[in-house]
Amino acid sequence: MLEMGLFRPRSREQEFEADHIGVELCRIAGLGDGSAAISVFKCFDALEAAAAGPFGVKAFSFLSTHPTPSERAQKVAVQCRAGGLDVIAAARGRR
Repeated sequence: MLEMGLFRPRSREQEFEADHIGVELCRIAGLGDGSAAISVFKCFDALEAAAAGPFGVKAFSFLSTHPTPSERAQKVAVQCRAGGLDVIAAARGRR
């Protein structure tokens, strides 16, 4: 129970942070604005929905160490619209 309450929410935030940095690295490398990640997360969402059991995909999402693909797609979409942040500044802010 301690792990679910303390560590799992943080691991979800780390996944969001990794998505953010990945989009920024795509920009820096000249690979576009990172919006292709949205399509990837939508594919993951469709795969999860196809593989869902009788309780559905999101019934036990609170037990997951990762955010749902739809949550990740939404955050990346917001980041792409906003133009992103400097990766170095974001990394320094985490300390």
